[in-house]
Amino acid sequence: MSGKLKHKSLSMFQQLLKIIIIPLITVGILLMILLPFLAGFLVYLSSSESFINTVKLATITFSDLQTKISELSFDPVIHEYLINGTNEIQVYEKLYFASNSSQPRFYFYLTDIKKTKTAIYQPSYSLEVDSIFSSVNSRLLQQSPNTILQLTNIGINKNFTSPLVFAQGIFEGDECLGYLAINYYPQHLESIFGNVDQMAFLTNTHGKIIYSYNSSLVLETGFNAHKKWGPFILVNGNLFFYQSSPLEITNITLISLTSLSFIPQIIYAILIALLLAAVTAVFVFTTFRRRFSKDTFTMLDDMFISLEEYRNKGILIPVQIRDNSMADYIQQYNNILQEIQSLIESNRQLMHETTVAQIKQLQSQFNPHFIFNTLASIQVMVHNDPIVANDMIQKLATMLRYSIRFGEESKVLLSDDIEYIKDYLSLQKMRFQELLEYKIMIEDSNFLVPKLILQPIIENSIQHGFKGDSLFRVEIAVYHILDDLVMIVRDNGCGMKMKELKKIQKSLRELPENSSHIGLVNCHRRLQLFYGPQYGITIDSKEAKGTVITLTCKAER
Repeated sequence: MSGKLKHKSLSMFQQLLKIIIIPLITVGILLMILLPFLAGFLVYLSSSESFINTVKLATITFSDLQTKISELSFDPVIHEYLINGTNEIQVYEKLYFASNSSQPRFYFYLTDIKKTKTAIYQPSYSLEVDSIFSSVNSRLLQQSPNTILQLTNIGINKNFTSPLVFAQGIFEGDECLGYLAINYYPQHLESIFGNVDQMAFLTNTHGKIIYSYNSSLVLETGFNAHKKWGPFILVNGNLFFYQSSPLEITNITLISLTSLSFIPQIIYAILIALLLAAVTAVFVFTTFRRRFSKDTFTMLDDMFISLEEYRNKGILIPVQIRDNSMADYIQQYNNILQEIQSLIESNRQLMHETTVAQIKQLQSQFNPHFIFNTLASIQVMVHNDPIVANDMIQKLATMLRYSIRFGEESKVLLSDDIEYIKDYLSLQKMRFQELLEYKIMIEDSNFLVPKLILQPIIENSIQHGFKGDSLFRVEIAVYHILDDLVMIVRDNGCGMKMKELKKIQKSLRELPENSSHIGLVNCHRRLQLFYGPQYGITIDSKEAKGTVITLTCKAER
């Protein structure tokens, strides 16, 4: 707590006389006459300019969206994938590139008409493919070749607003191969509407509202049922300035509402408040000037300036104590400031120490579980193949040295952790031999990641997905996407039933202390402690098809 207060040339009461009382006397009548007209005109100018800019930005966004959907729908690599299931990585790369080059970024679903081959990038609360490509929507897409449709009546659950979904059927000749859907969730459209002060809506060709921003109005029937007078509309008894513009690309109309009902009330309230403030200021000034010394006024000014500094800059500055009747009160005020500053520092240190302790506690849960499983594997191989068992012991020793060497570090280079993963997979290869294959694909390994973040995921994949009666394949891919690092672990194992998948996804959302999926939950919790709640793990799986686990963290070097 430091700093020095700068005195103003006039005392607070003198400023009240100069700034409030004199202007009220001279311009009060003009203010009452001109302010309503001026306020309405300013609202018109501000809302019109904001609306025009929003229309331009929305048109550019949806035009770019149309271009990307068309390019992807005619891409031969995507056609080949939907027909034969090949080139899956190339398909994801094309879709991720299209998403990352868009502003705002979009999520996507790609599937064939039988929904057996899919490419999906969605948040954890997203729709299932069967929900978005219902029988009705699938039939509409098949009947509308080379046409982008805005799909309606799509919901997630009662806790989330419906997404804005655009879809197009993918055709080769007259044959429909599958469908591509691109969707935005409401929070992702803030790059378009985030600078809009008024309420904004998107409506479809039937006038139904499909997206709203900054609105508390309940408009189940849209705007067609409400009375309009030129640029004005009456909604639920309130008057609004109404603007609309169709977006040429997608048959969507952008509408904005600017409330006008507040203008008279605010004007009257301001005038009454100013008059009362003037009367109060004169009374306070004349009454207390006789009772307080100059030093008392100075300390009161200092106190108000100190409070203003804290409100504007968050800085706590003590008030200088002078020898007068206010000294005891100012000393108590300074003591309170000192206690507040101490509490702020203590709370900041406590939060830091708590976060570090949680990360170390979660990290420590991985090592014993992994070592137990590895020693169990070596125990089996000692009897079956002592040479292989000896190699496994050497690999384990290398891995333990890595753990000890980096024991005090929370983050390591991705390249170091990948070497650790290679040793781990080599151990498993020695055990399972030709029944296990693995592949690692990394564009750039010069990033910092939480130590041993991938090993529990891969171990979980082998433990739960590999049944030992057929070839088990594990693929590890790492992508740098804008400011994020995306790590994907994919296997062709037994997968899981929908009930079990939803149970795991619920555990990742709620982060229970006691979970049967402790490895996944701990990794998810670690990522969120390091980088924030928007990062973590998502999982997708299909029975007898395999499992895909995606870890997302901030890209740091």
